[in-house]
Amino acid sequence: MRTRRWSVALTKGRGPDQCSFDIVTPSISTAFLTARVSILAISRADPTDPGSSATVTLAVEPQILVGILKSLTVNPAEVSQGSTSNGLVTLERPVPTDTTVALAALDPQLPGGGTIPTSSNTSSLVTLPSSITIAAGHIQGQIAIRAAQSDFTEANVP
Repeated sequence: MRTRRWSVALTKGRGPDQCSFDIVTPSISTAFLTARVSILAISRADPTDPGSSATVTLAVEPQILVGILKSLTVNPAEVSQGSTSNGLVTLERPVPTDTTVALAALDPQLPGGGTIPTSSNTSSLVTLPSSITIAAGHIQGQIAIRAAQSDFTEANVP
């Protein structure tokens, strides 16, 4: 948990009075959208006094410590045997630590399909690094994906 001190100005009578209070927000390592919270302050002389009030909206941004993948793109999307395509791995936002992203080329025609890497569905059609590290404070990293010169058989070409 982290604590932040926020200051709220309340108008009472002729001039503003200041008060401060603590708001504790949790450290969350998973992504969530910016949350918005309405804060209401009420000042009454006694329970029957309608009093005065002030409201403010506080935006709470997540403190993300680990990179969250946004996209993986290749350019060009189609290559000839022996050619190279450039891959671009993009994170949602910069983070304060290096982020290592695992990479795998999967063959959906082999047992195990093309969703989870296993020793039986790794493609021999392309080579690429097994991971890429995106440096702290950055959001993108590039990889080279090279199509094999041979090994294009009817069995492994969709």
